[in-house]
Amino acid sequence: MFHAQPLTPWVTLLAVKRREVWKCNVLAVDCGAEIVLIDGNLTAAEIDRVEADYGRPVSTVFSTHTHLDHVNHLHAAAARGIRILSPAPEAAYLRDIDRLLVAGGMRTKSEREEMKHFMGEVLGLKPVSAVEEFTPGAQFAIGGITIRSVHLPGHAPGHCGYLAGAVSDVRQVFLVADLGLDDFGAWYGFDYCDLAAYRESIHRAETLYDPENHVLLGSHGRPHFPENPGNFKAIRAGIDRTGELILAALRECGAATVDELACSGLYYSPDALGRLDGTMKKLYRYWERCTILHHLRELEERRLVRRDAAADRWSARG
Repeated sequence: MFHAQPLTPWVTLLAVKRREVWKCNVLAVDCGAEIVLIDGNLTAAEIDRVEADYGRPVSTVFSTHTHLDHVNHLHAAAARGIRILSPAPEAAYLRDIDRLLVAGGMRTKSEREEMKHFMGEVLGLKPVSAVEEFTPGAQFAIGGITIRSVHLPGHAPGHCGYLAGAVSDVRQVFLVADLGLDDFGAWYGFDYCDLAAYRESIHRAETLYDPENHVLLGSHGRPHFPENPGNFKAIRAGIDRTGELILAALRECGAATVDELACSGLYYSPDALGRLDGTMKKLYRYWERCTILHHLRELEERRLVRRDAAADRWSARG
């Protein structure tokens, strides 16, 4: 189930307490006659509890992006006729999981079939055909509440945060979704992720954030009230630190392929990787390989590393 924590008179954090890893914070927005969920990745039983607690129906779910921990139960809301809204191109990925996997970098059919089995049979993911697409940055007014999407690409192409609050009130909740406002930090483990866009999104959120009038919240972890503002510098520092570790590893070994660098402790901890087996180990290796490639390309643009295309090996310059 979840623990409910009011953030403002109209917005409540539903901190999901399921044992599974694939979960995220959910915002319940009281829009008067109806309840709206933001990042509403809830099971049918959890939706029942929301409706019982409020005594009103959940009418709408706004999605931030199509990653497993945000959508693997979303079909439960769709099955009840709840309206599902998702930014472009995330809506297309939610309708067609193959499209998501291809965009993420899984080019072969065997890779995709193995991943679809894991996502569907193990995690319960089902495509949502009735999802409505909107342009990132769109704003919605429901029952005196304004819900404004904020495009924060880099983590995913259509990745959106949301500002939610009453039209008559200054204080709002600013959900920055998976920007990295938690202990783990930034995540960019798919082929379609973009480090430059990620950095721009951190700056955009930092510029938009008003510590006096916003409750700041990520998709994982605790909310940040005005007296404890979020540290956007820490997100940037985490990205930079990973790049520095990769560069140091190349300087130490002379040259390496991406596969040789992956799962060596540069991104995921050796302890975490050591607990994995089977499909999960393949998945984490894939994510780390994509992460390292993003950094290598960025380091190459900065002329700090070079790639030997014939051998597909990378080495540090100088």
